[in-house]
Amino acid sequence: MGDVFKTNAELTSFTDKMRVAVFGSAGGIGSALYDMLAAHPRIERVFGFSRQHPDPKFQIDFLNP
Repeated sequence: MGDVFKTNAELTSFTDKMRVAVFGSAGGIGSALYDMLAAHPRIERVFGFSRQHPDPKFQIDFLNP
């Protein structure tokens, strides 16, 4: 994921220490966006909003089996 920030995701038009909100953060795309933004060095805090909570009984992590 670090390679993403070296290419086209520099966010140079925004200020440092940004606070961002992700609506739909429990879904597949929203959760991926949330994780990417949370790992970005110029973002201080990410707030996730969703109508539903992810169910931990059915959570699958393919990267950490």
